Amino acid sequence: VMRTNDCLNNWKYCVPDPNTMNNQPLGQDIVRENLRQVCLFRQLVNHSVADVWWNYVASFERDCSLPGQWATTDCGDSIIRRLGLDLTDVRACMNAAPLSVGATNDHPVIEEEMRAFADAGNPFLPTVI
Repeated sequence: VMRTNDCLNNWKYCVPDPNTMNNQPLGQDIVRENLRQVCLFRQLVNHSVADVWWNYVASFERDCSLPGQWATTDCGDSIIRRLGLDLTDVRACMNAAPLSVGATNDHPVIEEEMRAFADAGNPFLPTVI
């Protein structure tokens, strides 16, 4: 059963809460973090250093998976800075369109990822493919 805190953009982008016992992370948090990782991956590919993305993923799992860490951008942003990367392009990508519970617009990056997943025959949550 989807709950309001599992979804963004008027129930358009949803992830069922994987841990209903303590509500961390929320589905909304997972959507945002997946978007951050897609945006970071795109930036790194543009600079021919895509392998650094794995450093981010490992660091996020280690440093940001504690309750309360998911709901803020601070932890992910601090890892990006610690890796010596510029947040400007990542934030611009993430902010390409509003992403909130009440927003009614499409987010172009999420839509592109969802199309790529559908074209690949994968019905699951978009992430970097």
